[in-house]
Amino acid sequence: MADQLFENRRGGRSGTRGHVEGAVADLSAAQDGVLTTQDPLALGLSRAAIQNRSARGSLHRLYPGVYAVGDPLLSLRGRWLAAVRACGPGAVLSHRDAAMLLGLMRSSRPRIDVTAAGQRGRKLRGIDRHTAILLPRDRCVNAGIPCTSPSRTMLDFAAVATPRPLERAYEQGWILGLLDTRSLLDVLERAGGHHGARRLRKLVERHHLGATVTHSGLEELFLALLDGAGVERPELNVHVPIPGEEIKVDCLWRASRLVIELDSRRYHHLSPHAFVEDRRRDRVLRLAGYDPVRFTDQELVHSPDEVVATVVNLLGRAGRMLTRH
Repeated sequence: MADQLFENRRGGRSGTRGHVEGAVADLSAAQDGVLTTQDPLALGLSRAAIQNRSARGSLHRLYPGVYAVGDPLLSLRGRWLAAVRACGPGAVLSHRDAAMLLGLMRSSRPRIDVTAAGQRGRKLRGIDRHTAILLPRDRCVNAGIPCTSPSRTMLDFAAVATPRPLERAYEQGWILGLLDTRSLLDVLERAGGHHGARRLRKLVERHHLGATVTHSGLEELFLALLDGAGVERPELNVHVPIPGEEIKVDCLWRASRLVIELDSRRYHHLSPHAFVEDRRRDRVLRLAGYDPVRFTDQELVHSPDEVVATVVNLLGRAGRMLTRH
């Protein structure tokens, strides 16, 4: 890119200082304010000129051989690119930061995950360097930043994420159209002893899209309570076909025909119609053979043990009824 910019600026004539300065500015803008030592050298600057610019404060050294142009406070994309460039040729953004770049999750974590081949080398401030040999299909470029492919990102993220963020990232990958089963299985077949392989494989085997997509903080809290007690998770936000209509429920244990609805007292206080409609829906579900039960946000927060115990008892009762039939 540096050579192309310089040629465009030269316009076929011998390079001048103005042309070089303009090319440096263009390249800096194209790379989110980040240059490596090789970039200005390719544009016609000498090493002495680079050192002079660093001394004047127009180039700010971020890592060995990596500079910020003008302002040392980079955007997140600039910080990502600088971290990747600092780890050498072939390095890519990975793990949590690749998941962020691809739109799979959000995080305010200050350190940056980068994967590179070979030895870990020197420790670099603010960078968690991982070592792996990546095939071409394990790599991609997003917004000009080299990063791991979506499927490889899921494998790496599975090694460092807790269960719910991992599931949400997985769901988001399908929603955005970034994941496909073939690529995921290919990554898993080559994973060997990778720390994320078992967790990702388990997720792929048992997961169907939409089963754990939450639409509210109440649902997240409810799943956390179930996970903490080792209770089987329900399907979330499911449309249940009822003669004459289709009712969307918050949580469904299909085999047990147990429906849990999670209510916000504030929402129902502001919407009396919703309060009445929910009672009608419960009657319709009960007539169709389902067992609808409601918990409020206050119960989830202040009586979590009672909520979990109720769910366990209801599932157990439903299981006994199914066995007798």
